[in-house]
Amino acid sequence: MKFSHTLLEKLFPKTPPLKRVVELLNFHSFEVERASGDMLDIKFPANRYSDAASHIGIAREIAAVLGHDFKTPVKRIVNLPTKKGFLAVKVEDKVACPRYAARYFEIDKVGQSPAWIKKILKTCGVQPINSVVDLMNYVMLETGQPLHAFDADQLYGDKVKTILVRYAKKDEHITTLDGRNIKLDTGVLIIAGLKNPLAIAGIKGGKDFGITEKTKRIVVEAANFNAQLIRKSAHDLKLPTDAALRFAHDISPALVDVGLDRATALLSALGARLRDSADVYPRPASEEVIEFSADRYAALIGAPISLAKAKGCFIHLGFSIDPVRRSGVKNSFLVRVPSWRTDVTAFEDLAEEVMRLEGVNKLTPRAPEVNIRPVEEDDAVIIKDLTRDSLVRAGLSEVYNYSFVSVGEDVSLADKRVRQFLSGKPVALENPTSVELAELRTTLTFGLLKNIRDNSRFFERISIFEIGKVFATNGNKVRESLYLGIALAARGSERISELKGMVSEVLEEAGIGDVIMREEDEALLIESDHDVLGLIQSVRLEKGVFVATAELDLGNIVLLAEEEKEYRPLAKFPAVIRDISILVNDEVRIGDVVQEIQDFGNLIENVDLSDEYSDPKLGDRRSLTFRIIFQAHDRTLSDKEVNVAMAGISEMLIENFDAEIR
Repeated sequence: MKFSHTLLEKLFPKTPPLKRVVELLNFHSFEVERASGDMLDIKFPANRYSDAASHIGIAREIAAVLGHDFKTPVKRIVNLPTKKGFLAVKVEDKVACPRYAARYFEIDKVGQSPAWIKKILKTCGVQPINSVVDLMNYVMLETGQPLHAFDADQLYGDKVKTILVRYAKKDEHITTLDGRNIKLDTGVLIIAGLKNPLAIAGIKGGKDFGITEKTKRIVVEAANFNAQLIRKSAHDLKLPTDAALRFAHDISPALVDVGLDRATALLSALGARLRDSADVYPRPASEEVIEFSADRYAALIGAPISLAKAKGCFIHLGFSIDPVRRSGVKNSFLVRVPSWRTDVTAFEDLAEEVMRLEGVNKLTPRAPEVNIRPVEEDDAVIIKDLTRDSLVRAGLSEVYNYSFVSVGEDVSLADKRVRQFLSGKPVALENPTSVELAELRTTLTFGLLKNIRDNSRFFERISIFEIGKVFATNGNKVRESLYLGIALAARGSERISELKGMVSEVLEEAGIGDVIMREEDEALLIESDHDVLGLIQSVRLEKGVFVATAELDLGNIVLLAEEEKEYRPLAKFPAVIRDISILVNDEVRIGDVVQEIQDFGNLIENVDLSDEYSDPKLGDRRSLTFRIIFQAHDRTLSDKEVNVAMAGISEMLIENFDAEIR
C-alpha cells in the first residue's frame, strides 16, 4: 500500500527523512517494500489494516518508535443534527453491514482540489477528480476509513433522501464510476435508493449518482461491512478496489466516526453546511481491558521491562491505562485497548507491542528451555518392523492392497475359515464411492490370493506378504485389528512346510517361543498359551497353482510378546563380508539354511539371503546366494581365518542339504 512522506510530515512534524523512516518501520513495525521520492510502499499483516493502513496509523507508529506522543488531527464532533427530515437509512442485514452512517451536506461549489492534495493522491496511486471526491479519497488515505459521496438531488424523494442497504435483486444492473455496466448477483450487497442501486457496498460507486460541478447537496457515507462478503463480491465482480481491500481485512466499525468527523471538518472548511445525519449501529464495539504483567512479559519474551517503560509504549500507541481499576497481580496494570485495535485481544498481543517498540534486535540470544523426554516406543511398530525384516530376509516381497472390497467379494473357501477365526461380520460403508468399494475388508487373505491370480502366469513361484488393518463388526461396535498375511505360491508343488517355518521365525523374532500348530477343519491353528494367534491353510488355484497362506493377529502377538531387549557396544574391529552361492532342492527351506550357517562357529555375525533364482533348466533345484558377515570382538580377522570358516560352511551345506557349491 502506497503512502506519502509529505502527508506523514504534515501529521507528525518530527517525522525523520525517508531513509530513516524506512529503517524504523522495517525494524519495529512493517516491511517497507519500496521507497523513492515522496512514496513509501508498505506491506501489512492481515490483522493490522484496521489501525495501521492509514497515514494517521503510520504517523502514530513512527512517533511511538521514536518515543513521542502522537496528536491526531481528527476532532470529535458532538451534537450532530439528526432526524431533521433530510435523510433516512435502513439496513436489511445487520450481519452483512454492522454499521452504516451518513451525513447530509449543502455545498455552494464543487471545484478542483488544491495542488498539495492532488500531489498526495497521485503519490498514493489515486487519480484526482474534483474537490469533493478528492476529499473523500484523502480522508480514506488519512484515516483508513473508506468514504463515498452521492449527489443527493439524484436520490428519489422530494425532501427525505432514503438510503437502503440491501442485497441486489435478480437481473439488477449498475453502471460504475469507471463506466462499466455490471450485472449484479443476488448475493452482492448494494447501497440503493428507493428505486435504483447507488453503489456496490464497500467496493465501487455508481456513475449516475456521482459528484459533478453542478452538485449542490451531497450525502457522505461511511460504513462497515462483513469482510468475507466484500472479499467474495470483489473477487466475483473482478473489482479489486482500495476500499474493498480495506473492508476485506475486517477493519473496525469504530473507524466510521473517525472518517466522518474528519470529512465533516474538511468539508466545512470548503463552505459545506451539515444539515442532517443518520447512524445505524445496533451493536457498538466495546473496548477490551487486558492485564499486562511485567513478570509474565519477562518470562515470555526473555527480557525484563519496567512498568514505566511499558506504560509509555502503550500510551504512545494510543492505548490507555485504566485509571480506576487496579490489577490484583503484583508488578502489573490494566490496559484499555482502543476499539480500532482489533488485533489486540490477549496478554501476548500486548507483550508483542512492547517488544517490537523496544526492538527485536536488542533481545539477547538464549537457548530455549525445554523438557527432555525419553523416546517413546510403540510395541506395534517394533513388531511390524521385526516382522517385515524377517520376511524380507526370507525372500518375500511386501504388497499393499485396498482396504475396500465389494459386498461379499472377499468370501471364498479359504476366506470363510478366516472369517470364522475373526468371529465378526463385514463392515458396510454408509456412503461408499462405488459399488466395488462398499465394504471394509475382513481378511488379508483375499487380497493376497488376488495378487497370486494376477501374477501366476508370469512367475513359477510367488512369495508375498502384507501388514495391514482388517475390520469386523459385532452389533454396533466396529473392531479394527492389525494383521499379517503371507502367501507362498508355486506351480505344481506345495509350500506349506516352508510357510510353517517362516511363521515360526516371525513369532520367534517377536519373542513368542511357546507355539503349537493344531490341525482343525483342514487348517492349522497357531496357538500360544491357549490364545489363537492365526491360522495356516492350503489353497489350490486354477492351472495347478498351489498357495499356502497364513494370517496372524499382530495386535494379539504384541500383547503376548516377551521379547527382551539386549544392548551391546559397537564393534571395535572391522567386519569381513563373503558371499556363497549354492544349488539345493526345492523342498529345502531357506530359513533352515540360514540357521545352519548362523550356528557355524562364533565368528559369524549375520547371515542374509541376497539372491534366489529358479529356472526350468535347473530341474527341481534352485540357486540361493547368502551374504555372510564375519566379525570378532577382540581382534581383526585374517583372510586365513575367514577362508577356513568358509570351507567348513561349504562342507556343512554339502553334507546337510545335498548342496552344490557354485
